[in-house]
Amino acid sequence: MTTAISLSEFSQAVDRPESLIRMLAKSWDIPVDGESLSIMSVVRLIRVCESQRGGGMEEAELCRNALAHAKERELELHIAIEILQRERSSLKERLEESRDFYNRAETRADRLEAKLHEMSQSLAHLVDQRDRILANSIMRSRVSEKIKNGRLVLVLSDPVT
Repeated sequence: MTTAISLSEFSQAVDRPESLIRMLAKSWDIPVDGESLSIMSVVRLIRVCESQRGGGMEEAELCRNALAHAKERELELHIAIEILQRERSSLKERLEESRDFYNRAETRADRLEAKLHEMSQSLAHLVDQRDRILANSIMRSRVSEKIKNGRLVLVLSDPVT
């Protein structure tokens, strides 16, 4: 009767890889003597393996798949964040350009409005002067009748020009 079983024989018997058996033994504080296991260690490992039966390899595969999916999702999110950051900076630049354009347009509009007001005042002053000159000219101009060569002629003195 042997008191030790080789690790490879045990892994074949429970249909689990040796690396998993070593990991389980280490995590459950089950002693492994090099490449062999004592009977007590085998019994404890069988209990651990049976308690995880149906979940060990499948669970590990599910964990690997979930991890791979999470890594893919993380990469997608990282790319999306990069795109959003670039778009945000681009929109900030466009906003600043729009603000600058708006400020320049507003300044130009204010300047043109001031010029228009100035020109309107000048035009109103010119119209007022013209009206005064015209009124004075009309007041000064006189009409008189004179006979020239036997005809009656209408003579305008100080005519409106």
